[in-house]
Amino acid sequence: MHIFLTVVVLGFFLAYVLVAAVSLWSVMRLGRGWRATFGGALAMGPWRFLRHAWRALLFLAFGVIVLPIAISGYHSYFDYLASPACGEVRTSDCRDLRELQVSNVEKQYSKSGDETVISFGGGYGTATFYSDDVAPSSVESGGTITAEVWRGQVTAVVIDGTKHLSFASESEAWIGIVVGAGLLLIGLLWLAIDISVPSMDPDLEEIHNTFIAPSNRRRALYILLILYAAFMACLGLAYVAILARSVPTASVLAAIYFIGGFISVPLVLVVFVAWFVRAYLNMGALGLRIRHSAWFVGAALLVPPLSLYMPSRLMGEVVAKTQAGVGMLAVTAWWLSGLGFVALTIIGASTSSADAYDTSPRALTSDVSLAASVIAGIVAAVLSLRLIHAVDASELDLARAKALSA
Repeated sequence: MHIFLTVVVLGFFLAYVLVAAVSLWSVMRLGRGWRATFGGALAMGPWRFLRHAWRALLFLAFGVIVLPIAISGYHSYFDYLASPACGEVRTSDCRDLRELQVSNVEKQYSKSGDETVISFGGGYGTATFYSDDVAPSSVESGGTITAEVWRGQVTAVVIDGTKHLSFASESEAWIGIVVGAGLLLIGLLWLAIDISVPSMDPDLEEIHNTFIAPSNRRRALYILLILYAAFMACLGLAYVAILARSVPTASVLAAIYFIGGFISVPLVLVVFVAWFVRAYLNMGALGLRIRHSAWFVGAALLVPPLSLYMPSRLMGEVVAKTQAGVGMLAVTAWWLSGLGFVALTIIGASTSSADAYDTSPRALTSDVSLAASVIAGIVAAVLSLRLIHAVDASELDLARAKALSA
């Protein structure tokens, strides 16, 4: 499981770098070159620079903290590999095989996969392993086990002649190196974008001469958003069924939500991004000033950290410039409900329990989070429908007025 998650994270990171690099190129080609951009960034002054770039600086700060710690851990792993086994002449840094008393075996749950935690007697503390490597059933509490001790820690156990490394060996520290390097790269990419946009020539703008009414995308979004709101309602009904002690009904309703959501969410996301990019570019064709390309707008909706704050800004820009019949309060509520839906769904899924009647704090957190995500998701869907209708209607009115005046 942890290997699969690592591959998924690396795949997302590579896709992120690709989209971010193209977006950066899209922004930078509008300016007057790297030297002018650097000079413009310096001219912003420290306060304006921090106001535009604090998110990127936050990523850089975390990267600077995580990367050295991970490198130090991986250096320790190489020291471990280089250490000799303890023989007749023991050294201070040798790896010693000992028969240790097992005082307790416990299975823990984590987002990276289930873990087996073995407690040892004699002051050797605990050792943690992935459960798919060392199953809890393979170690007997109260018995003895052959363990490898290095620098006072249990770095491995031997089961049926096979050696299994514990987390203390730091063999997984390379993941931290990837994360730290990724944070630094993400921070650098978006620092370049954050300082490029405000330091551009104020008279510079993207030119788009073609107005395309996104009628097909709007109709598709109406259908998809209403369908997804229905899936959300199924999850809400599943909780009602649990309260009514009808677990089979709740299971069917929850399955409809998760399967339907798995299929519909990517479709909603892709169609919405296509609609919004077209709506943004249409402002240029209507004679309204825009400064972002289609690539940048798409990345702002899809790629964090931009996707955490830019959708609200871009939607607010479209609503304000087209004079759509909605206020900025609706835009803010749409953005917050969307973020809330994502955050609450992640919390609910990561703390969920297979037992429908589990009353532990972890299960309660999952139930409350998923129930709140239903409300946030329905609110986000309703507000999305309202914004889509208002923006399209306003742009079509502006296009008709422009055609009549031509």
